[in-house]
Amino acid sequence: MEPSPALEGFVRQWALKLDHLSERIERCHVVIERPHQHQKHGQHVHVRVTVAVPGPDIVVSHEHALDGSHEDAYVAIRDAFQAARR
Repeated sequence: MEPSPALEGFVRQWALKLDHLSERIERCHVVIERPHQHQKHGQHVHVRVTVAVPGPDIVVSHEHALDGSHEDAYVAIRDAFQAARR
């Protein structure tokens, strides 16, 4: 996907919320991509969040929802960060 200041700001808001959960978080890396360009099934968004903490990193790789809601990058980002919080 092309970088977007609006998407970057949205990711930063979610990263700040995640940062408030634990003082052990060292960094957060987010990758947002549209891996497939389907005409019938839409353009689903794949989000991967890597949270560096002491010990093994926490990696959340969030695939698109079957209901089509992850054609919206904001919904896919929200769902990935909510999974990382859990």
